[in-house]
Amino acid sequence: MFEETKDKYEKLIFHLIHKYQLTYDFDEFYQMALIKLWELDQSYDSNKTSNKDHYIYTKLKFFFIDEIRKLSKRNERFILMSDDIMNHSNHFYDSYDHLTLKEIKNYLNREEYQWLTLFLKGHSMKEIADDMKVSVSTIKKYKKNAQKKLTFFYHNH
Repeated sequence: MFEETKDKYEKLIFHLIHKYQLTYDFDEFYQMALIKLWELDQSYDSNKTSNKDHYIYTKLKFFFIDEIRKLSKRNERFILMSDDIMNHSNHFYDSYDHLTLKEIKNYLNREEYQWLTLFLKGHSMKEIADDMKVSVSTIKKYKKNAQKKLTFFYHNH
């Protein structure tokens, strides 16, 4: 019986994986989405929601968004906990960290590197935005892009 549901909604799962650009862990996201689809199929109540297609689409969409948030938080924790670059002490610029920052600088653009150095000095998002004369949302974009690049940097060193 689930095979019919799987056949009907599998293209939707592929669509959402593509839409949210989850190609790196495609197999894992696909399997998790199938499990979620099975759960949704089991819990669907036509008395509460008459349109099953809309119900499945909405629930899967929010499932992927939640998973992306979890992944993002895990990646952020990985980067923030890395002793190599996220040392908040006053001894930040010792020779090892300085060498690492020189290597990192090659991976980041000017704004991302400026965000990183100010962040490591303990500045808040608002303070960094004021210092760089941009909005807080722009600083969040720099942070997100830098974190992606730094994750790549640490996976390859």
